[in-house]
Amino acid sequence: MQSPPKGLATLALLKTRLDEGKDHLGLFEPFIEDGVAHLPVDHFASADLQRFVDDRHGLLVPIETTNTLLGRLARRGGVRKEGGRYFRIPFEPNVDIVRQRDAIQDDLNRFAEEFRQFAVRSSTRIASNDDALGLLLTFLNENNVSLLLQENPETQPVGLSRAQTRLVARFITQECVNRENLRSLLEQVLEGLVLKSALLLQDLAAATQRFEDLLVFLDSRVLFSVIGLAGIPETLAARETISVLRDTGAIPVVFDVTLAEMRRVLGMLEDHLATAEGRLTLRPTPVVRHVLSSGQKPSDLRIAAASLERRVVDAGVTVRETPKRDRRYTLKEDTLAEELVDASGDVLQARVRHDVDCVAAVLTIRRGHRSRRVETARAVFASSSALVIRKVVGWYRTQGEGGIPPILNIRALASIAWLKRPAGAKSLKVHELLALCTAALRPSRETWQKFVDNLKSLRAEGSLSDEETVAIVASELAEPILAELEDEREPDAATIHEAIERVKASYREEGYRTAQDAIREAETEAHMAQETAQAAMSSQTATMNRLATISNSIARVASWCLGLVAVLLVIGSVVVALPGVFENTPVWLKPVAWICIVLAAILTIWSFWSGGTIVDLRSRFQRRLAASILSFLQPPRA
Repeated sequence: MQSPPKGLATLALLKTRLDEGKDHLGLFEPFIEDGVAHLPVDHFASADLQRFVDDRHGLLVPIETTNTLLGRLARRGGVRKEGGRYFRIPFEPNVDIVRQRDAIQDDLNRFAEEFRQFAVRSSTRIASNDDALGLLLTFLNENNVSLLLQENPETQPVGLSRAQTRLVARFITQECVNRENLRSLLEQVLEGLVLKSALLLQDLAAATQRFEDLLVFLDSRVLFSVIGLAGIPETLAARETISVLRDTGAIPVVFDVTLAEMRRVLGMLEDHLATAEGRLTLRPTPVVRHVLSSGQKPSDLRIAAASLERRVVDAGVTVRETPKRDRRYTLKEDTLAEELVDASGDVLQARVRHDVDCVAAVLTIRRGHRSRRVETARAVFASSSALVIRKVVGWYRTQGEGGIPPILNIRALASIAWLKRPAGAKSLKVHELLALCTAALRPSRETWQKFVDNLKSLRAEGSLSDEETVAIVASELAEPILAELEDEREPDAATIHEAIERVKASYREEGYRTAQDAIREAETEAHMAQETAQAAMSSQTATMNRLATISNSIARVASWCLGLVAVLLVIGSVVVALPGVFENTPVWLKPVAWICIVLAAILTIWSFWSGGTIVDLRSRFQRRLAASILSFLQPPRA
C-alpha cells in the first residue's frame, strides 16, 4: 500500500497553485526550486534532483520537465549548467513550498481522523493517520486513468482488499460528499492527481490548447448515463463530461448504429421485465440496476426507446450517420471482432458488431490521418469499458499503427478537457469518484449470480411468489446486504438465503410503513379537502351576499326611476285634462299627451283592480329586478 501522506499534501498543493493562476509548468516550479535549494550537494545531474524531489514531496517529475524547469531556474541565476551537470548558485526560492505543504498536511490529518472515526463506527480499526491517508491514496491511484493516450492502458495493480476498498468508498459517499470541509479537501486531492498525471504528457505546455473540432463519438454505456438511465452519480459525471468537452472545442457525437444498439438493449430489457423469470436472467449492469430500483415498467422502456434520439439531442449530443466503410483505412476488422468476442465465441454478437462498426467508422473519418496529440486526432470513439479499450488499442498497435488510437477512455478525455478549462467543470472529478465508489459498493457478479440462483430455487419450490421474487430483485437493499456479506466472508448458500430473508423482512417492513404513510396521507388529504370545501362554501356565501347587495342597489335605483315616471305620468294626465289645455296643445305634442292620458288610465285601473299604489308597484318591480340581476351575475354551478 502507498502510504506517504506528503504525496496527498502535494496533490492538494498542486490544485491550490492552479487556483492561483499558475501555468501548468509553473505548478511544479517551486518543487524543483525547493529540491535544488535543499540538495545535500552543490552539483548534480537532473536524475539526482528528480529522485530527491520524489523522496521529499512524493512527486516524480519526468526528466524532460525537470530539465525545462532547471532551464527556467538557470535564467533566474539559481543554477548554471556545465558538462551535463548543474551547479547550484545560492538563491532564495520564490515560494516556501514546505510551509504551504505542511499547512495542507494539518488539514489532511484532520481528514484522516474523521476517516478513522468512521472506520471505528464500521467496526474497523485503522492504526494511524498515515495508514488512513495511505488507504485513500491507494484507492485514488487504483481508480486513476492514465493520460498517456498513445499507450495501451494496463490493468491497475490491486493494493487494497475488497473490504478496504468498500470502507474508503463508504466514507467518501456517506461523509465526504455531505460535509463541505471534507468535500473541498477531497476535490483538491482529486484535481491534484490529474495535474500530477499531466506531468507524463509529452508536451505539458500544450495541455491548455483547445481541441480542434475533435469528433468524440460516445459509446452506448456513456449515453445511457447522459440521458439518466444509469444512476444519479453516473448521470452527473457524464453530463459534466459532455459540457466540458463542448467548452474546450470537442464535438460530442453519436453514430446512428449506437442509437440502434441502445434501442436493442432497451427492447431486451422490456421483454425481460415482463416476467419474474425474465428479471432473474438480467445481468446487473448500471442500466439494469437503475431500471429495477426505479420500478420502471415495460411500457416505460418502450417510451424511452421511442424518445431516445430526442433525449440524446437535448443532452447536447449530435446524431451522425455511420459513414460507409473505406477498406483502405479500416484495417483487419475480422481480427478485431475475434479480439472482442466473449466466452461464447460468437463474432456476430450485436455488441461486437457495434464496437467494430464504430472503430471502423472512426478510422474511415480519419482517412489515414495520424496524430500524436488528441487535440488534432479528428475523431475518436469514447468508451467506459476498460476491457474493450485495451483490446482495441492492442489490435490497433499490432496493425502497425501509431499515434492516438481510434478508441479512448471517456474519463481520460474528460481529464484532458478539464486540464484545458478547470473552472468549467468544478465538480466533475468528485462526480466521477462518486460513480466509482457506487460501483465499488456493489456485490461481485459471482455473488449476484448465487443470489439469483437461490431465488430461482425458492421460486421453483413455491417458497417465493412471482411478486415476491420481483420485489426482492428490485429492492435497493439487496446489493448493500450482499456486499456486506462479501466483506465478512465468502457467501455460501446459507448466507445468501439469510440475505434473502433480510431483504424480504425489509421490504415487508417498508410495505407496512408505506401503507401507514398512505393512510396518513389519505387522512390528511381528506381533512384538507374538508377544509377546502368549507373555505369554498364560505367564499361562495360571501360572493353571493356581495352580488345580492349589488343587485339590490341597482334595482332600487331603477325602481325609484320607474316610480318617478309614474308620478310624472299622473301629473301630466291631470294637467292635460284641465279645461282648454288639450285644445291649446301644439299638434306635435298631442301624441305625448294622449300617451300620458292612456298610461295614467291604465295605472288607475290597475290600482283599483289590485288595490295597490305607485309605492307597491315600485317595490314589486325592485324585488323582481333584483332577482333577475342576481341570477345574471352569479357564476354557473359546477
